[in-house]
Amino acid sequence: MVKFKAVLKPDPTGTGTYIDVPREVIDSLRLKGRPKIQAVIAGHPYRGSLMPIGDGSYALGVLKAIQQAEGLKHGDAITVELEVDTAPRTVEPPADLQKLLTRDKRAAAAWERLSFTDKKEIARSLEDAKKPETRQRRLASALSKLRTSPSPPSP
Repeated sequence: MVKFKAVLKPDPTGTGTYIDVPREVIDSLRLKGRPKIQAVIAGHPYRGSLMPIGDGSYALGVLKAIQQAEGLKHGDAITVELEVDTAPRTVEPPADLQKLLTRDKRAAAAWERLSFTDKKEIARSLEDAKKPETRQRRLASALSKLRTSPSPPSP
């Protein structure tokens, strides 16, 4: 894990906050592409990806939840610990979705083909539902999308 200090900056669209990853860190970790990382940002664990800037440099988005928890604002300096994340990225479906996937082979196969991020978003949408009827509606929608997902080509 590489430790460094960085300054919070507003992104060009004004909708987010990021830090620049120092060149020494990029070189030390041999970063390329859109690397998956694990980090500790201002004392908070984070797992995500770095954003390539296009000139060989990288940026790391800083979640609003971290900024709010620490009372951070643009221009503040923070401590970051960063390492390349080689651990598999898996998402377990919530229990109610898992129950449906167990009975529906087509939907289960479609779930397995989804990216980590798509699985995470479906799981989060179910878990974030405040009312049971909202969760049921989201569950039905997710299952419908999985059932109508195109099958992979036959070998």
